Amino acid sequence: MGATALRAQSEMPPKREFRAVWLATQKRIDFPSAAGLSPQVLKMEFDDYLDEFQRRGLNAVIVQVRGEGDAWYESNLVPWSKYLSGTYGAPTEPYFDLMAYMVQATHARNMEFHAWFNPFRVKTDASPTPSNHIASLVPSWCLSYGSTLYLDPGIPEVRNYLIAVIQEVVRKYDIDGVHLDDYFYPYPIQGADFPDSLSFRRKGAGYTDINAWRRANIDQLVKDLGLTIKADKPWVKFGISPFGVWRNQQDDPRGSATRAGIRSYDDLHADVRTWHQNGWIDYVAPQIYWSIGFGAADYEVLLGWWKENAFVRHLYVGHALYKIANNSDPNWLKPDEINRQVEMSRRSGIVGGNIFFSSKWLKTNPLGVSDSLSRVLYPYPALPPTMPWIDQEAPAEPEALTASSTREGMLLAWNPVPEANKYLIYRTAANKVLHPSDTREWIATVSGDIPFFRDPNIQWLKRYQYTVTAIDRMKNESTPATIVKKRQWKQLPLPTPNP
Repeated sequence: MGATALRAQSEMPPKREFRAVWLATQKRIDFPSAAGLSPQVLKMEFDDYLDEFQRRGLNAVIVQVRGEGDAWYESNLVPWSKYLSGTYGAPTEPYFDLMAYMVQATHARNMEFHAWFNPFRVKTDASPTPSNHIASLVPSWCLSYGSTLYLDPGIPEVRNYLIAVIQEVVRKYDIDGVHLDDYFYPYPIQGADFPDSLSFRRKGAGYTDINAWRRANIDQLVKDLGLTIKADKPWVKFGISPFGVWRNQQDDPRGSATRAGIRSYDDLHADVRTWHQNGWIDYVAPQIYWSIGFGAADYEVLLGWWKENAFVRHLYVGHALYKIANNSDPNWLKPDEINRQVEMSRRSGIVGGNIFFSSKWLKTNPLGVSDSLSRVLYPYPALPPTMPWIDQEAPAEPEALTASSTREGMLLAWNPVPEANKYLIYRTAANKVLHPSDTREWIATVSGDIPFFRDPNIQWLKRYQYTVTAIDRMKNESTPATIVKKRQWKQLPLPTPNP
């Protein structure tokens, strides 16, 4: 390959990159704007967010569907969230399965939907709970710490219950991923220990250290949950977004060169490094919510540590959009701080994507950060990375590709591919070789049940090369089908999709 070709290839935007945003529903941080909204307004608000995400070049949304022992979906195990309807256990009026709509609307925009669960938090205020709320059903499973009620992770039945809660969603809805956040054992309150000593005496046989026992409880949950998800739907991804510091090096030579006051391993009892190393999860997305150069927890230092501990699964990075123009650290007053962080993660050669907290900050665009995302970092589309440990078999190539010039544009048609979830359409000049990793020529995505596409944006008498590929649920891409055609006038109707 010549020097010019090498340079052109190196300048290509990434074809595979996870580009996501968290949409928080707990206390309506992002969505919805108020309790008790009608289905029509809920749809409109969610669609507005999705349209914004699409404009910004994102390809996934991580929606909080369980914030505190409640549900943003139709459930036989958990009551409806009071932050949705205004009343614990009450659905919208008229009745509306919001989750079903959110998944469908996300997929219609060619984005992945990851269902985000906060597993152990039960409730955050003194409001009464309905009879089907876990605090009412089994109060002995719940522990009060500070002003919040939590499920006790040391009780095996609690862990089984949480797996059943998540399993219900996996089975019922067409989600792409299950996502857990950083809350396992709660963040510590100074001068107060989590009140699980009784559970330790009853359930901690074989352990002399309560913290080791706590970590073992979370290890068991993560391992068992991953196995349950894959047994039901092997293609559903399982990811966790932990606190950004695993351990400080001063506490453990395997830790990072940081001086963080909170550590995932020591304080939240979440040994995420072990989960990742053992392949119990498909991706880890540490919340590296500090700036480049921040003394106690430098973004660059932590990025390097997570890169060195990436092991056998995907590594994405969580970024703090909410700190832009809203923090005492002067680095967050720099409009390019997020850009620099994302570019640094790309250069690492290991990081497979980025997630931003949270949706409302992406929409309000502080210091023009969202404009910069879409203009500088994400001007071209990208597919989420493949996960070959789940599935690496690509679908068949689209066969019998034809191109017909019509008054409305070029009409492409091909034989359906049974494994296709989507089809990607590329267009180049007739004499240009399409590089398989070049997304700059990717012009459209169509559903897997629609084996045709009309391209209206072409010139008369100009020759074009079209390439069509099939991608499956895991984003494996087929070999390309290619055709070259000149635009000339002819009137043809759109073919009818197969029933």
